[in-house]
Amino acid sequence: MARAVPLPRVLAAVLLAGLVPCQVPVGHAVLVTDATTTAATLWSYEPLHGTFAPLDRSALPPTFRLSAANLARDGQNLLLTGAPGGNVDDVVLATSVQGSRLQAPATFAQGLAGRAIALFHVPATAQIVVVTDRAVFGIPSNGGAARPLTPLATRMDNLAAVFVAPDTVITSAVDANGQALLWQLEVTSQRLTTIPLRVAGRMVLAPGPTVNTILLGEASGQLWVTNLSSLTRTPLVHLGRPGLRALWHHDDQGGWIAAVGADLQRIGPQGLGPSTPVPGGATALDVAYRPYGSAVAAYGTGCNGSNGRPPAIGWQGRPVPGNRGFALTLADARPGSAAALVLGVGPTNVALDFLGMPGCVMLTSPLVSIAGSTTAVGTAQVPLAVPPDPWLAGARFFAQWVVIDPGANRASLVTADAARAEI
Repeated sequence: MARAVPLPRVLAAVLLAGLVPCQVPVGHAVLVTDATTTAATLWSYEPLHGTFAPLDRSALPPTFRLSAANLARDGQNLLLTGAPGGNVDDVVLATSVQGSRLQAPATFAQGLAGRAIALFHVPATAQIVVVTDRAVFGIPSNGGAARPLTPLATRMDNLAAVFVAPDTVITSAVDANGQALLWQLEVTSQRLTTIPLRVAGRMVLAPGPTVNTILLGEASGQLWVTNLSSLTRTPLVHLGRPGLRALWHHDDQGGWIAAVGADLQRIGPQGLGPSTPVPGGATALDVAYRPYGSAVAAYGTGCNGSNGRPPAIGWQGRPVPGNRGFALTLADARPGSAAALVLGVGPTNVALDFLGMPGCVMLTSPLVSIAGSTTAVGTAQVPLAVPPDPWLAGARFFAQWVVIDPGANRASLVTADAARAEI
């Protein structure tokens, strides 16, 4: 275990030193809102801090009613659904986000029936699926005419929708007796089935915490994890107030955002998080996320210890801003030995033979080191909680373990391979 040090502060210092110029769009998500007194608006929303910045929608027709959005992973290309001039049926527009402005919106697809609830990219079929309040439609990935994917054509009365990989869309509805039901559509085969829930009233949907599960939410504020195979429901959390209208999965932290009244309520795996009012008391219609692009990769090679194997670096989780569970790990090291994790802001390739460490290489430029020790099976772990700061996106750091290993060489030290981590 590593000794007690202010790890978030240490990591923040390294990240500051290693921050590289990058083009990060303002905010982390696009929030489509509607208000009773003003036209529908677009906001750039940063869920880590719960902050909003308005997006200039002046490039859209002045009477264009917004309903849903889909934000590409690059954070700039955006699909918007809505209708001009009070039309009932939506169209899909393609635009891009440059700073705080929408650029050159153009018609991407027509032929929808009803008002859009959600848009999903379906890689298995290379198309975009749009769920409206009346049916489910497929659009070619490069745009074109929308076509119904359901035999019920325009009679589904959808209330909410969720995409379940690889190609299943589930929507919620209410039958003639006021009981909730789910429509399950397999996009490839276009097979449509119904799932009765034996629950009264409207249900909202979001992806569940595990494969083959979804999150169901009641207007009262009760959330359930529902297994799609067994239809068993397990309570997740109660929001503590009524008025739940929509749920969205938050890609980075495995949690959700709930629209409750005029607030956005964060929900994490461990329970409720902070609640943030939507500007102007607006009603949230849709949230389209841009996940942070973070990755860790090993490079270089370690040198053999007294056990005949080189120690190996590893990691737990992803270095996403706000991830308190990220950690760097060590394996195959000498048991019960002192070790240090070296953090730096760049890679190096310095052979350490001159120090009596033949075959060992220093692979990162040292900035700080964190002392620790290995377990009885030669492992170690240093938790590195990533601060919840959006400006860290684009920062990178490098890490390598050094282990005391008497008998391995004249210096009694060995090195592991290294890791490059990017926020």
